[in-house]
Amino acid sequence: MSVRDVDPSVLGARIKAARSKVGLTQTQLAGDDISVAYVSRIESGQRRPDEELLMTIAARLGTTVEVLVMGASADTIADLRLALDYAELALETGSAAEALSKATDACIEAGALSVPGLLHRARFLRARALENTGDLDGAIIELERLCSDDSDPLLWANVANHLCRCYRDSGDLSRAIEIGESALVRLRELGLENSEDGIRITVNVAGAYSYRGDLGHATRLCRSAIEVVEETGTPAARALAYYNASVMESMRSGSTPGALSMAARALELLGQTEDARNRARVRSMLGIMQLEADGDELEAARYNLTTALDEMAWTSAGPFDVAVTRLALARVLLLDGAFDEAKQLLGALGAMRDEVPLLAAEALAIEGQVALENGDIAQAKYDFGRAVAELTAAGADRDAAKLWYEIGDLYDQLDERDLARQAYRSAAAASGLTLTRKAVTRTGSSARVREETALD
Repeated sequence: MSVRDVDPSVLGARIKAARSKVGLTQTQLAGDDISVAYVSRIESGQRRPDEELLMTIAARLGTTVEVLVMGASADTIADLRLALDYAELALETGSAAEALSKATDACIEAGALSVPGLLHRARFLRARALENTGDLDGAIIELERLCSDDSDPLLWANVANHLCRCYRDSGDLSRAIEIGESALVRLRELGLENSEDGIRITVNVAGAYSYRGDLGHATRLCRSAIEVVEETGTPAARALAYYNASVMESMRSGSTPGALSMAARALELLGQTEDARNRARVRSMLGIMQLEADGDELEAARYNLTTALDEMAWTSAGPFDVAVTRLALARVLLLDGAFDEAKQLLGALGAMRDEVPLLAAEALAIEGQVALENGDIAQAKYDFGRAVAELTAAGADRDAAKLWYEIGDLYDQLDERDLARQAYRSAAAASGLTLTRKAVTRTGSSARVREETALD
């Protein structure tokens, strides 16, 4: 970077800070060959000195042109870049806490050196590390700040994609859709809607729609993404489209051969990339689909889920992905009769209770099933009761409805009819079902039914 490339206001601020540090007045810095007024204009960003004058100023300040232009020496900047490389490596190999620590330190250093490009990278790495440690609110706060700068469209699109995903995973679906669709409009204006980041944002928006219950629109978004990327997309972009289309198809129609085929295709495409995180996530989803599929897919499910967990241990997969995979593998082990192994897998999920109560509820329901299989009825009832408490706090959506229904069936097995009835009603409520007619009185042997209306 030369003096012509630096913002005059930034350069002036650095000169003023360096002058204050060494205790010189503007008159002393000006000397006999620069006017004090010109020094004042330089420091206020109104004038840009030429290379020769800047060398004179740097010498009087006891620093270098390099430090004044770049905010730090080449060696200092190289060290900062290396620290960021280490932070990114830690993130990509699954050491999110270490990555967070290194990225936070780098943010402080880059901010002190006034190196905007490196500060942006450090803050983005910190946001990703916060996301991967499960601190979605912290990640969202950092990403919102970064998203306000769209001077570099490609960097901005990457930030917008992560922001959309964090809002989606935190349960703020309306905000996720708002962020994602605004980003797609911006990318269309720039001719980048079919880029890899454009596809990533599209499928994250589709995920938000699906969680909100609009599976039809979510499925269409993913299918249109497949059509686009089959013509011009990279293997990574094509894998994203196939993976998310398989998820939507599975949610809409169950683990059909079509959904399994698309998930397998996504895994094959990711084998051509270095995206270890998403490869592990797709393998996990394929295992979950095989678990839920009709036919003898249990052994294949166990292999894919076990392999996915191994892969997640050394990638940047977040705690949510790991928890979902652990739960699915625990179900496989339960069906295989490996009860102790299943319970052992669930032990690490308690820490997610505050962040994702639905996962905690599912883990407790599985623990209850293990107790039931072992003949410990009292423990099973206790675990199911705790699962109900967690599920009550989890909100209402398709996954909650499914788990409520499962708990109702488990209470039926224990002959707890009233508790089972309550769970089934909660399942109906969570899925959005409501009564249009309601029995209100019975006289003798005849029933009188009044249709509920809402007139005012």
